[in-house]
Amino acid sequence: MNNKSKIGASEFGALWVTYHKKTMILRFLEHFIHTSDNKKAKQLLTGLHGKLNSKVEEIKELIQKEGTVVPVAFSSEDINLDAPALFREGFDIMFSRILKEISLGMYTLHIILSYRKDLIKLYKELSDLSQIYFAHFTEFLLEEGILQKPIIVNLPKTTSFVTDKSYLKGSHLFGEKRQLTVVEFGFLYHGIETNVIGMKLMDPIFSMCKG
Repeated sequence: MNNKSKIGASEFGALWVTYHKKTMILRFLEHFIHTSDNKKAKQLLTGLHGKLNSKVEEIKELIQKEGTVVPVAFSSEDINLDAPALFREGFDIMFSRILKEISLGMYTLHIILSYRKDLIKLYKELSDLSQIYFAHFTEFLLEEGILQKPIIVNLPKTTSFVTDKSYLKGSHLFGEKRQLTVVEFGFLYHGIETNVIGMKLMDPIFSMCKG
């Protein structure tokens, strides 16, 4: 494989999306860092910003080497650092953790659209970075008591098989219920966890309505 071959259509499309997404995230991080009142949270966010910024410069250089114009992305002009923080209580880390979760899925998509070695290497490194900071953010939220671990259940001691079609009715609103499987519980718990972020995003709107 020629590492210096011209970039393909799918590869450039993935790179274009990545460049815009990363420059947007940098702006979020800058405001979070500026308004954070938690020393450890600020250190985590500053560390991610520095590593992510170097990757944005790397992507910019890759695009320039292709002889094409660098996309107009998000810049310091798109953010007001002096704007007051709308959210507290660890929201900056909660939101950044969600962004890393989304990034992990996006890098998987982008890497399968890429064929050049340098692009595959870029997405692998970005994916590694997201995994590291996702773990850091999770640990921080658990230590602060903001994020709760899922409940502990009694694990099975024997194996069993589904033998009745009525098993499918267990997830229906009406009819006889069965216990949730741990797989089902996992998806429901993740959905609830994500909805907590959505509820916090709506807090300022509710406050304005009350006022």
